[in-house]
Amino acid sequence: MSKYDNYYNNAYSDLPYDEERQLSIALMPGESVLWKGKAKKMSHILNSIFSKMFPFAMLWLFFDLGFISIIIMSGAVQEEFAFIVFFFAVHLLPVWMWLFGIIKALFKMDYDMYAITDKRILIKSESILFTSIPYENILNVGIKRNFADKIAGVGDIYIEVYDTGTETMLDVADYRTALEIIEEKVYGLRQSGYIPQGPNNNY
Repeated sequence: MSKYDNYYNNAYSDLPYDEERQLSIALMPGESVLWKGKAKKMSHILNSIFSKMFPFAMLWLFFDLGFISIIIMSGAVQEEFAFIVFFFAVHLLPVWMWLFGIIKALFKMDYDMYAITDKRILIKSESILFTSIPYENILNVGIKRNFADKIAGVGDIYIEVYDTGTETMLDVADYRTALEIIEEKVYGLRQSGYIPQGPNNNY
């Protein structure tokens, strides 16, 4: 018996009732949940703030603010107010795109949900449906942590699947336990002699 077979029964659940119901509907008959969780909200927000757009958006914003200050001090703003407002509303597009990414993350984080069962991994992100990943299809699995992840104490679990590419469990607080459960299941299959039919069978 796996040391994680009873983990779920004793683990704290952070899933609301409606998400518990969604998960129970997604399970197959006789399937047992070993671990479940959601993306940590603080990390989701930090990652959206300190995205690749952040330095570019800040540089663009400071440049435009400096230019706006010059226009205000010159007194030209009163003469061409409508044009100036329109121009900078368009010119600040990189900043609006960065802010849109943050707002999108605030809404998206309520949809992300993950579950690890005795048969597969279930991932739900920006959808009402779960992505199902049988252990037999997993080629590789690992952890990545960026600056924001380390601040928030979370990790991203990357799962290489031979038929769909890479699936990701983002901003998982209990990432070490989740990874250990997945590795135990995948290694168990390897030890039994099963080799996934993919482009790269190195694990």
